[in-house]
Amino acid sequence: MDKQYIGVEFISLFYKRNLKIYSNILAMQKKGKAKRILCIVCQTHVGVLQELLKNNDDFKVIKAKEFLSIAK
Repeated sequence: MDKQYIGVEFISLFYKRNLKIYSNILAMQKKGKAKRILCIVCQTHVGVLQELLKNNDDFKVIKAKEFLSIAK
């Protein structure tokens, strides 16, 4: 790890984790052909994952409360 850029190294690890979660969401949706996915993650990941999914035309991000009311 490059100590000169320790902040950058840390953020890149965090972002890489978000990309792995995003990739897993895409893979699971494709595998199961799910029309809806409920993804429960730590608050620190929510913002980045929402942005990644929002920029994917195949997904519509909604709040969990709305998702759960649809599922009734």
